[in-house]
Amino acid sequence: MKKKVILGLTLLLSLGLLISAGKKDKSLEREKNIKEKPEPQVLPKCSYSRIIISPAKVDDPAIIVGTGKEIQFSAKAYDSSGKEVSANLKWYFRDLPPAQKPDTADGHKLVGSGQTAIMQVSGMASGAFKIAAEATDCVDQNDRPLRGTAEVIVYPNPDEPARCGPVLVMYGEREVTNEKLLGFLNFILRAEIYGPKNLKGYKIQFYLDDKKVEPRRGLIYSKTMKPGFEQEAAYWNYVPVWLKPGDYSAYYELLKDKQPVCSSTKAYFTAR
Repeated sequence: MKKKVILGLTLLLSLGLLISAGKKDKSLEREKNIKEKPEPQVLPKCSYSRIIISPAKVDDPAIIVGTGKEIQFSAKAYDSSGKEVSANLKWYFRDLPPAQKPDTADGHKLVGSGQTAIMQVSGMASGAFKIAAEATDCVDQNDRPLRGTAEVIVYPNPDEPARCGPVLVMYGEREVTNEKLLGFLNFILRAEIYGPKNLKGYKIQFYLDDKKVEPRRGLIYSKTMKPGFEQEAAYWNYVPVWLKPGDYSAYYELLKDKQPVCSSTKAYFTAR
């Protein structure tokens, strides 16, 4: 009987030691994870209150798609008394996905270094493009990024009768561009093009995440769409795409003799 009691006590003691060792191991692992986890970066307040980009807006009809024309910008930081101070800046295109600060937008490029940058109008998409110069090592008084902004208007080629409008992301008859939807969905990418009423010889090439969506499509004349760019007529076409959950971008190119003459700006959307 005494042996059984001693054996039982020994087993209980061993079990207690194992549980204690397990707890200790988990505690050490938690401490290790806490130590290895990087501390959140706390940026200091900027010594300046504003960043101004010059020129603030470029609206020149000579700046057309595909020319490679270069536009030079400079950015200066000023404190509350109006005194110019030095600043470390990052240049990027705005109004794209929030997590991104890219230096290309629809084929146009932004090459920035320090307080100067050059935008190269090398893409085929027309419209308004917003750029930013943002402080990299400090925040404003509300702990938000401090930036200056500017805008460049890129015009369609005036010698080309066709004009590229938007690409629309449709779910059935509903436009869902820039929306988040649930599930595995059948989307439609829809292109809108404007030109004279006898516009012929053009085809549309759709892109999803920069990959071609085959086949190329011809233009369909529309009696209901209002033409843009002060054109006479509107045209369109579409392509269905089946997508798994994820983030996507879409655009199209308008081709003549298999060469792009213009493109839409990218549209962004999410399937969840």
